[in-house]
Amino acid sequence: MGKLNICFVKVRARPSFEYRARQLIPALRELGANVQVYEGHYRAHRLRGSVAVFVKFIDPRDAAKMRAHGNKVVLDTIDFYCIPKYVNFKIPVVLDGAIFPSSKCLADKGGVLCPAAAKTVIHHHSDGRIVPCTPGGAFKIGYFGIRTGPSHGCELLDKLPQVGIFESDWFSHTKDHPCHFTIRSGTGSLYKPSTKLVFAAACGANIITTRDSSFVDLIGNDYPFYTNSDIVSVMKTIEQAKEAFNGRVWTDALSVMRRAAEQTTIRAVAEKYIAFLKDVRDGAV
Repeated sequence: MGKLNICFVKVRARPSFEYRARQLIPALRELGANVQVYEGHYRAHRLRGSVAVFVKFIDPRDAAKMRAHGNKVVLDTIDFYCIPKYVNFKIPVVLDGAIFPSSKCLADKGGVLCPAAAKTVIHHHSDGRIVPCTPGGAFKIGYFGIRTGPSHGCELLDKLPQVGIFESDWFSHTKDHPCHFTIRSGTGSLYKPSTKLVFAAACGANIITTRDSSFVDLIGNDYPFYTNSDIVSVMKTIEQAKEAFNGRVWTDALSVMRRAAEQTTIRAVAEKYIAFLKDVRDGAV
């Protein structure tokens, strides 16, 4: 049916749009898709012959206008389900497809959000600016990201002097940290995407982490450096990782992370995006 026409729709100014849509656009174009971006409401009625992808947020009125003109409408949920006030639409939204960040999110929410629509899981992609960690360095742990509250385990960081905290200029520090750190707890983070795991995997690092559903999709249940979210469990896992560093358990875990990295390159995620959006356009799913 010819070239795939994709229109990313930006409803709110959030970093999620930049990290998901903007970073994917060059790879999508290299794979042969025509890609444009709509920002705001004033152009919704003009779109024709495209798959409109709303990223994280969706305006039901704009979605309806686009569908009325023969376009297909897809929601890439990202961490949409972690923000309750955005989940309950005042106006019903009709979708042709939805992308979920984990198999658990799809299983729990797919039938509610879009029972008749096409659905898939596409994990977050790695960032092309990442500087891999330097082999042969010392064991150092880094938290890379904004400290956003208790559900992300940020209250533990002040109790963990052995964990370096980098809220900005991440790429200058990744080369020195072969172990990353992230803790999530509570329902507010239950359906978070795999961003921190993907980041660590692309750095060639291992990660100390809670057993997030999106992470389990990529590295399985048997990864050796899972922890519970309490301080005792975290401290124990840090010591286990330190003792394992550069040994058999550590290198086997790195092999698991490498496989996750291969699945989540920008190119690999763009290929999955293209395949799913073509199926939505053609009514094949």
